[in-house]
Amino acid sequence: MNRVSLSIFIIVAGVALATAASAETNVVANIRYDFVAGGKTHTGGTYKVYRLSSEALVLQSEKTRTSVFLHPSMHEDLLSGQQLNIKLIRSQGVYCLSEVQTDVSVYTLPEPHILKQSH
Repeated sequence: MNRVSLSIFIIVAGVALATAASAETNVVANIRYDFVAGGKTHTGGTYKVYRLSSEALVLQSEKTRTSVFLHPSMHEDLLSGQQLNIKLIRSQGVYCLSEVQTDVSVYTLPEPHILKQSH
């Protein structure tokens, strides 16, 4: 295979992979409470969660456009067509993002350090 053909193949493969990765629906949620996610406290509001990979998500505030990386402790594939959902847990008066469910996957987030210290 010559260099031009190889370059075209790499570009086409990259576009195909990017298209497949973006097939998962982003989650948009209106969270009424201040909450902890990605090691930071966030104010209530509308947030989007984007999937970068099975090991990384991005949480973005619609209001401020600030983002934080989330690193799920567990990733589970589902049958497609599931309900989009964000779950918070409340412990010691603090809400924490615990799970993100897209149309095809569930991402479980680790317990924040603030809660681990108090056990």
